[in-house]
Amino acid sequence: MTSYNVFYHCYSREVSAEADDNATMSAAEIVAQFPEILLKPDDFFGIVDANGVTLQFMRNRVERVWMEIPCPEKEGSYGNHTNLQAALEVLKQLPESFEELKNGLVFQSWEGDNDEKLYAVPEDEAKKLVDDHGVAFATDLVTCQDLGVGYMYRETPDFEEDSGWRFLSGEEDQDYMNVSGNSGIYDVNLIANYDPDIIPFLNAPVGSAFARNDDDVFVPAEELDDEDNDLNDDV
Repeated sequence: MTSYNVFYHCYSREVSAEADDNATMSAAEIVAQFPEILLKPDDFFGIVDANGVTLQFMRNRVERVWMEIPCPEKEGSYGNHTNLQAALEVLKQLPESFEELKNGLVFQSWEGDNDEKLYAVPEDEAKKLVDDHGVAFATDLVTCQDLGVGYMYRETPDFEEDSGWRFLSGEEDQDYMNVSGNSGIYDVNLIANYDPDIIPFLNAPVGSAFARNDDDVFVPAEELDDEDNDLNDDV
């Protein structure tokens, strides 16, 4: 029976195996354990074939998964967005060499200079989750990296269809925001497909801002600012 070296981390269960732990699983064990590892965003599972090629998965929101084969020699990865069930189907039919799986994936440079953006939720696959709210600004960390919305705020609209909403993952720095190609304008309903947690706040007025707290729950951003100030006062 073929066995594979594996590495993984499930944050909610605090279960992990590092890449240098030499942990192994059979194909059947991988299929059984995969759904128990990728429970929440940021959980990951990696498998190494006999030739040292790595196939790895990162859990994102709404049961979406990023699947990739890193290629350090090309300074990039072959990857694509999928879902838990589709990823599981791949694992049920693991080829002897993971190189074969590259045919269904798209190469993405780690430098970010890619001709094609890989959206986690293609527009034509979006479900109708909210009534018409117009369009909104969102960064690629939300739409392409599928990190979810970590910070949302509403400002005065710039044009008629503009809702005024701005959706960020919370990981963007100023240098990232200064690059116009790192963001886009999307229907608010599409962003709700990326992260349904935004839906209860969409009718908030201009000037509103919400951010995720340590429990991964949206709260008014000023509450987090107050907490930070209290911590600074205690130092």
